Amino acid sequence: MKRRFPMEEENNGRYCPQCGQRVPRTYRGETCPACEEEELYQKVKNYIQTHDVTAMDVADEFGIPLAQVKDWIENGYFVYRKDQWY
Repeated sequence: MKRRFPMEEENNGRYCPQCGQRVPRTYRGETCPACEEEELYQKVKNYIQTHDVTAMDVADEFGIPLAQVKDWIENGYFVYRKDQWY
């Protein structure tokens, strides 16, 4: 039986085990960049919901640039008002 998402393909790379998108052989992550960002977003969202934190606290906790957290806020992924995240 053929796999739905083959893990290796000759000279063309491999496939993300979560979404099936092709990932270059040289990429070091287990999943594709889009799936990794989605996973990070979900972790950040959960962290915000369970902790009283600022954008700077989130950036420090996850080792991501403050600009990325602010970008998520500006793009409506999170709403930040008077010390509350939504």
